[in-house]
Amino acid sequence: MAAQPPKAGMTESEEAKMRVTAAAAVVLVLLAPGAGRAETAFKLGTFARDGRPLLGLVLEDRRVVDIAAANGALQRRHPDWKALAMPSDMTALIEHYEDGLRERLHAIAGETAVATPRPGYVHDLKALKVRPPVRPETMLNAAVNYTEHEVEMRRGPGAAASPAAPPAPTPQSAPGLWQRRPDDTRHTPYLFLKPRTAVIADGEAIRIPPGRERIDWECELAVVVGRKGHHVPVERAREHVFGYTLEHDVSDRGGRGDARHGSDWLVGKGHDTFAPLGPFIVPKEFVPDPHRLGIRFTLSGTRMQDSTTAHMTHTVDEMLHYASNILTLRPGDVISTGSPAGVGSARNPPIFMKPGDVAVCTIDGIGTLTNPVAAAAPLAAAEPEGPEKVIALVLFPDLTLLDLVGPLQVLKGLPAPYRTVVVGERKEPMATDAGVAVTPERTFAEVPRPFAIVVPGGPGSVAAMGSDAVQGYLRSAAPEAEVVGSVCTGALVLAASGLLEGRRATTHWAYAGELEKLGGRYVRERWVEDGKFITAGGVSAGIDMALALAERLTDAATARRIQLGIEYDPHPPLGGIDWSRVGEAELARQRLGGTGQRLKDAARLLAGRPDLLRRLGLNPEP
Repeated sequence: MAAQPPKAGMTESEEAKMRVTAAAAVVLVLLAPGAGRAETAFKLGTFARDGRPLLGLVLEDRRVVDIAAANGALQRRHPDWKALAMPSDMTALIEHYEDGLRERLHAIAGETAVATPRPGYVHDLKALKVRPPVRPETMLNAAVNYTEHEVEMRRGPGAAASPAAPPAPTPQSAPGLWQRRPDDTRHTPYLFLKPRTAVIADGEAIRIPPGRERIDWECELAVVVGRKGHHVPVERAREHVFGYTLEHDVSDRGGRGDARHGSDWLVGKGHDTFAPLGPFIVPKEFVPDPHRLGIRFTLSGTRMQDSTTAHMTHTVDEMLHYASNILTLRPGDVISTGSPAGVGSARNPPIFMKPGDVAVCTIDGIGTLTNPVAAAAPLAAAEPEGPEKVIALVLFPDLTLLDLVGPLQVLKGLPAPYRTVVVGERKEPMATDAGVAVTPERTFAEVPRPFAIVVPGGPGSVAAMGSDAVQGYLRSAAPEAEVVGSVCTGALVLAASGLLEGRRATTHWAYAGELEKLGGRYVRERWVEDGKFITAGGVSAGIDMALALAERLTDAATARRIQLGIEYDPHPPLGGIDWSRVGEAELARQRLGGTGQRLKDAARLLAGRPDLLRRLGLNPEP
């Protein structure tokens, strides 16, 4: 069937929308696994249902499939399917999408789309709370990446009456960052950071900060990174893209009151709520060409921006290449590609957002991001003792009981506002290496944002490396925690989540090789600090680490009182370890213990984490 030509009188965004629709239809048919059957397009999002997090597959922008529940049901229906664990957060899904998740999610979408009656794991979108689809560790935004936006910002209000700006000087290459072709007269890409605290979801309010009245809009296509990369060539950049979403790059044009050091990007871009993101992520296989998408913005029903991503100065691929030359990109990171013309500050007279407005950003094929505009939230009344600061000790089956109890008895002695609790996936008894079962006091869902996290070790740490529940909790909670610690082989559990990549850390000495294979830099010390990360090598070292942490959080006198309370006064009868006498025979004997035995079974225990098996030099089970 031949594509229809654009109709006369169409706007650029309408023409782009028609092209995207036609191209997407062709791609979906080509992707179909069976002849004559089109692929079911889907988006991915993060939601809350009855207060609990839900990772969802979105069909037709109105139905949400609970991925974990759907996978369980369909695996029971198809016993020939390989058992595959579903991640509990979007970052983990992105990281493992090419490790079997892609094919499984496509299968889930295809079966669910035609299922009658509707399965119980499918929910109406309106019945769920939409969350930001991903919580990026790094969020980069492009400045002036559309020529017409650059022109309007340079000229300012009354552009038509302003004389043409003088020609810019010929740009040069930026060694190591941007190599310019002789015929390339474009400026070098310009990126700035947005803080995590600026991210809000579809439907949440953009808050006008007190005293700031010149709040502007910028509707942008955002790229979600799918693969870790540093110095990524332009021609391979698309391999590192997971998908696309929308970002509203809310901007404060009020300035800082002086001209110190030029533009102040933190003031201009960094306020809380200034990065609405979502509502969903569209995997890249459903976006044939990200540079042919209509993009529009309306403010309280009035169209303010109407353009196409074809007008980008630097492409998606060039932006990712440039960013990767500066820092390491990781799965779940976001690069927003800049705004087209039509911002409020460039109008004559200028127009700015105000409480009561509704901001709507739409990109064809990606979605619509809607946010009300409101005044700053009232300051919460101060609590006399400050908010509770929860220290979460992570519990999983078959851990070493002493790795848990040692730090627990120290940290339980901390005064308010600190409160130490044992957390786990469910409030059910879990076996330990000592034959004593321990039940978590709270679930992971009940402590989503702990002040500090401590991960014990033990034989069960191997399975915990591949546990979606444990790994998902660490990935979501650790970035915002003030302290992240581990005891013994608990460091391997942290490393499996990518948290110790390139960091100094320690673990049980017999498993130093595994720690290094998983990205940590092993240091043979009782306990090691690297920024907010603090890792201990063994049982008594875990108590030392906890006492040091107690002193850091309170004072030396409090830590000493806790030490006296547990009468911890280590005087090993044999003295310190003489490492010169520790050879290969002792290493082999130590690895006969529980963790070593579990590593022999790692191909089964980590079947859902082929990336970890590869890093550990192990082959997955056939």
